[in-house]
Amino acid sequence: MKRIIFSFAALLGCVTHLAAQPAKSDTAKTNDIVIDSHDFVYEGKSGLAVFTGDVRAEDAQMVLTCGVLTAKFAVAGSEMESIVAEKSVVLINKLDQTRGQGDKAVYTAATDVVELTGSPTLETTQGTLVADVVVLDRRQNKLHATGHVRMKLRPEALKQPGLLAPKTPPGAESKPQPKP
Repeated sequence: MKRIIFSFAALLGCVTHLAAQPAKSDTAKTNDIVIDSHDFVYEGKSGLAVFTGDVRAEDAQMVLTCGVLTAKFAVAGSEMESIVAEKSVVLINKLDQTRGQGDKAVYTAATDVVELTGSPTLETTQGTLVADVVVLDRRQNKLHATGHVRMKLRPEALKQPGLLAPKTPPGAESKPQPKP
């Protein structure tokens, strides 16, 4: 297995919100990204860096696993333009353990937007979101899901009983009030 260490925080920090406190990891610095894979190819003319085979990328804030990770860099420099993660993509935020998964994740640096497709699922402590497409606009702090959307919220996520959460705990029966 090959291991490559990059010192540009954008490569993976882009696919999840940044944590305030860096988690412990085997990266040398908090802005380092460690990428393990079976193979690595960099094409200087096209600016493509391609990692294949059991890819695992980790920085201080997150862990990403997938089958293929392709990063596109500006040909004239080292500025990253986009990242495409494919084949059984899993993203885990180390701070809050939010987990996103799907067949493909695409990050576009110019817009700071991440799009998750291929049966995407987003799991948080508050519930689960499933849709055909899940889009996270990091600049505007917006989450947008389209196509066959299903959200399952835990009652504690609502923090106000009666709206969508039951007023009494499941299994507890309410007793009828005596009439005067």
